[in-house]
Amino acid sequence: LGQALRDLGLHDLALSEARVTTKGGHPDAGDLYPRPERYLAPELLMTDLLESHDRLRHRVDTFLLHRDDPREPVADIADALGRLRDHGMTRALGVSNWPRARVAELRQLLVGELVWQNQGSLAVSTQREGPDPTTRAFTVDDFAWAADHGVICTCYSATANGYFARDGQVPSFDSATNRARLAVAAELARAKGASANQIALAWLLAQPGDVRPILGTTNVAHLEDAMGAQAIELTADERDALTVFAP
Repeated sequence: LGQALRDLGLHDLALSEARVTTKGGHPDAGDLYPRPERYLAPELLMTDLLESHDRLRHRVDTFLLHRDDPREPVADIADALGRLRDHGMTRALGVSNWPRARVAELRQLLVGELVWQNQGSLAVSTQREGPDPTTRAFTVDDFAWAADHGVICTCYSATANGYFARDGQVPSFDSATNRARLAVAAELARAKGASANQIALAWLLAQPGDVRPILGTTNVAHLEDAMGAQAIELTADERDALTVFAP
C-alpha cells in the first residue's frame, strides 16, 4: 500500500486526499499469524504500529484494534492508545469488533476522533450469533448510540458479500429476514431507478451520525454501482421499511 501511494503520487497530499488506516492487536491465528496470548498488551500495540510504519513508510491516519480482549481493562487500553497518539504515531484511534459497552467505556476515557468498526450491512450477519465471539455486527441501536456520542462507524462487508447484487445468492447471509429485506430493497430500487445493492448501501448512509461503508472489490463496474448509492436519498419511512424482520 505504501508503495502504491508513492507510485500514484499520493504520499504528500493533504489528509483529505489519502487517509491510511491500519490495525494491530489481532489474536493468535496459528501458523497463518502467530501472536502472543495477550495480544492487546500495551507494549505489543506499540510494536504493531511501529511495524506498520516501517512497512508503509507513510503516515498512519487511523489506528484500530482488530479485536477485543475482555481480559484487558479498557482503562489500560485507552492509556496505551492515548500514548500512541500523543507521540504522533497516529492521528485518530479506534477499535474493531468491540461490544458497545466496551466502546462506551473507551469513549469516556479517550478524547478526539474515535472509530468503531464492525460488520455492518442491511443484511443481518449470520455471525451475530455465531461461534466466534470476537467478530461483531452493528445493530440500528448501535448506530443511534454512536451518533449520540460522536463515534464514527465504519462498516466492513457493507454489501454483505454482494447479497443484494446477486439476488440473495450468498449462502453466508441467507436467512428469512435477509430475503424479506432483499424484497423490499428490490421494490424500492425499481421505484427509484436504482439497484438493490445501491438501496442497501443507501440504508447505511441514511443511519444517524457518521456511518461509512467500506467497499472491497476488484471489479470496476461493481465499484461504480456501489458509489452510486451516494446519490440516493431515503426518507426515514423508507429507511425503516427496509429494516423488516421475517416472522
